[in-house]
Amino acid sequence: MEDGRAFLERGREDRHQFRFIVSAEEGVELYDIRQTTRDLMRQMETDLETKLDWIAIDHHNTGHPHTHILLRGVTDQGKALNIAGDYIAHGIRERASEIITLELGRQTEQEVSQQLQTEVHAERFTRLDRMLIAEQEAGSEFADLRPDKDMRVLFRKNRALLIDRRVIWSAWGWRRK
Repeated sequence: MEDGRAFLERGREDRHQFRFIVSAEEGVELYDIRQTTRDLMRQMETDLETKLDWIAIDHHNTGHPHTHILLRGVTDQGKALNIAGDYIAHGIRERASEIITLELGRQTEQEVSQQLQTEVHAERFTRLDRMLIAEQEAGSEFADLRPDKDMRVLFRKNRALLIDRRVIWSAWGWRRK
C-alpha cells in the first residue's frame, strides 16, 4: 500500500498534477474495484508512453462506488507530463469503459434506458446531462429535443428522458455557461 505522505513528498516540486474520479455505472457489480483502477492506469501508461506515478482511494460511501485518482504531472523521465485535453475529457472514460465492459459484459438497450431513467432526478452530473450538452453543441444555440416520427421507440423514449432532465435543470436553476 502506498504511503500518501511519500507520494506527496515526491510531488512537492511538480508543476502540476491531475485529479479525476472513476465511477462505473454498475460499480457495485465489479469484482475488484482496485484491480479495475490498476488496469486503467496500466492502459493509460501504454497510451501516454510513460510510467505514471499515482495514488488512489476507493469510496463506498454512496450508492455508486468510485475511485479518486491523483496523478503526478511528470513522466518517468522527470519531465512535465502533458495530457491532451481530448484524452482527459474522453479518452480516460473510454478506456475505463472498455475495461469495465470486459468484466461485466455489454449492457442491453433496455438496461441502458432503465439507468437513464434513474438519472432524470439525480442531483449530480449524469449521462443525460452529457447528452443534452452534446445535442446543444451539435446544433446551434438550442438543442432540438422534438421526437422524430421515424425514430425507433427506444430513441423516442430516451428523448423524453432528455426533455424531463431539461425540465429538472430549469427547476433547479441550472444553466449551461
